[in-house]
Amino acid sequence: MSRNRFEEILRNSHVRNKLTITDDDKDGLFKLRLMSDLLNSHFKQLMKPGIYLSVDEPITLFRGRSLQKQYNQMKPIKRGYKLWYLACLSGDV
Repeated sequence: MSRNRFEEILRNSHVRNKLTITDDDKDGLFKLRLMSDLLNSHFKQLMKPGIYLSVDEPITLFRGRSLQKQYNQMKPIKRGYKLWYLACLSGDV
């Protein structure tokens, strides 16, 4: 895919209608909140965890500006997005 095609798709892709956005939206992810809520509800329906679960919270490197970035001086990657991973023995989750 060419760079121009990718930029055109990105420019025209919207998750939330701009007309419904108000000045009261204090949520840092307000543009993605509808999609996030939809995905979370589907994930809850589809997940069938086993007995043994493991949770990991790595930090993914991100050097841009964002309010959601985390800083932890004890990690090898100091600044970035904190993710939460859930795993079970069967690898289904």
